[in-house]
Amino acid sequence: MKYLICIALALLTGCATQPKVLLTKEGVTTQSFTKDLLECEYEAKKHSQVHSPGTGYRSAVGPELESLLQSNQRFHELTLMCMKARGYTE
Repeated sequence: MKYLICIALALLTGCATQPKVLLTKEGVTTQSFTKDLLECEYEAKKHSQVHSPGTGYRSAVGPELESLLQSNQRFHELTLMCMKARGYTE
């Protein structure tokens, strides 16, 4: 049986500016999907955070806002790439 799982990456990560993505995978359960998504988000977060040497994580103030938005976009791209690598399709 083919399950259609509609994920709103934007809603799951707290940013309403990202488009909704419909992913499918033959025979996937809700539990399996949730596990895959959480693991992909964890990995994406590690590789998309904005760092500033010597100051830790940046705040979303002034010129740093653009970097934060780019980081957020990268997070969503990496999450989607990870899900596709696990066999999900759009």
